[in-house]
Amino acid sequence: MTPSTAAMSSAEATKILPASPNREFRFLVNEDTGCLDVTQFVGVIPPSKAPLHSHTYDEVVYVIEGEGAYHIGDEVVAMGPGTCIHLPPLVMHCLENSGDADMRVLGVFHPSGDPASRASVDNK
Repeated sequence: MTPSTAAMSSAEATKILPASPNREFRFLVNEDTGCLDVTQFVGVIPPSKAPLHSHTYDEVVYVIEGEGAYHIGDEVVAMGPGTCIHLPPLVMHCLENSGDADMRVLGVFHPSGDPASRASVDNK
């Protein structure tokens, strides 16, 4: 599919999809909107910590609202609204929402991917 015009979408108008048992996301831009190179999504993370995992694509995450920590291998970094994180492919990481309310993030993948896909998962 070769797009002939720009695409526009709204998070509220797109389908809610599971990223893990208690996390969800909505695609904003991906191959379905004619963008074959990048995926953009809005994710909702309830208070919790996912297992460490990695992806096969570059990932950039921007925190819209909520407080928590970003786990990169053995390192833990505090994050909150305005925090932006870049991860190269295959770097073990996870987001932890340590607050009392849902965390909202904006994510981008290159090449196009799926927030629910994992290259590897640490089941510890």
